[in-house]
Amino acid sequence: MLASLGACASEPPLRCRFGEGHTLGAVHLAYDDVRLVAEGAGWRALWSAPDGLFARPIDGAGAPTGPTRRLGARCDGGLDAAALGAGALLVACARRGDATKGRPGALVLLRFEEGVTTWRRRFDPVGRDARGVAMAVRGDRVGLAWHDGVPGSWQLWFVEVALGSAPEDAGAEAEDAPRPLSSSGVSAGAPRVWVDGERALWTWAETWLEAGYPHGQVLVWSGRGLPQRVAEVDFEAPAPDLARDGRSLVVFFRDHRRPWRRPQLYARRVDDGLRPMAPAERVGRANHRRGAVAFPCAGGLAAVIPRTWDEDVLVGLQVLDGQLEGRIREQQIYEWAARFPVADGACVGDGAILALVGAEGRPEATRAPLHAMALRCE
Repeated sequence: MLASLGACASEPPLRCRFGEGHTLGAVHLAYDDVRLVAEGAGWRALWSAPDGLFARPIDGAGAPTGPTRRLGARCDGGLDAAALGAGALLVACARRGDATKGRPGALVLLRFEEGVTTWRRRFDPVGRDARGVAMAVRGDRVGLAWHDGVPGSWQLWFVEVALGSAPEDAGAEAEDAPRPLSSSGVSAGAPRVWVDGERALWTWAETWLEAGYPHGQVLVWSGRGLPQRVAEVDFEAPAPDLARDGRSLVVFFRDHRRPWRRPQLYARRVDDGLRPMAPAERVGRANHRRGAVAFPCAGGLAAVIPRTWDEDVLVGLQVLDGQLEGRIREQQIYEWAARFPVADGACVGDGAILALVGAEGRPEATRAPLHAMALRCE
């Protein structure tokens, strides 16, 4: 039975409660990725798994409002999505290559209307270890960044295209061909993007080894000029994200710093010129392989964070105030002997946090459920 746990902080006096949990579906073994997409007055939950790519409409409480629809093959290298209006959905789907089967990988940009593909573009490279896609839609322009996962490379690539600008699968020959985004000679991590008014801000981490120990940097790029370094890390998987509250932009990232024995989540304010404003603040535990999903909500910044507890993997939810301190104690989505390694979150119109969490299948039950629920703090 799925449970939600957590206590509320005494200062400020903020009371929190989870609504009813809703099971949206189940897949074979585990999820590649999940996404929540705002769509009119409701939402659409997307998930990728060995069974394929699926979508289902839900309301702000996570309850299904329509049937599940299979959209196509799985996005095992990551996915991102956005609603285009009038029921149209744009999906960026990275499909890993398999050299043993002679199958090249690709990033496929797909427009769906009523579940039918009405437009597509294809880009490469995407290798066997690809693990992340970020997409920003502004007007009729779409920016895409993705982790190539090519053995010995692990770079990020970037491309910007116009919706409907080219025939199917013309991406490799188009003028808007992909270009490397990350530095050479280092390992880049998965990208994330925050649409900040008229600009899209892209963030990722680059890491390397020095004397056998991991080091790296967290970068933010505005789409022009060079990326700006906003933090240095001593951890191989910082997995940054970016959001804005009423004061400034805030970069979230994981790092392994003393005295903590396990990786923690940190937040650091940066100004509009992408310059750090203050030292990074520790905001919680983040010792699973995925980073936090951050967004403004409930009068501050919310973060949805998969993390471990003994052998289990739970999802923690946190709300930060203007000082980047917790307004609540961590709220948890947890089930005994279960693992929830994949999660996404969003702020619904009334200030509640909508969470989408995917489980891993157990040996005795190989079907892995997908749950949605809302956390309301007042």
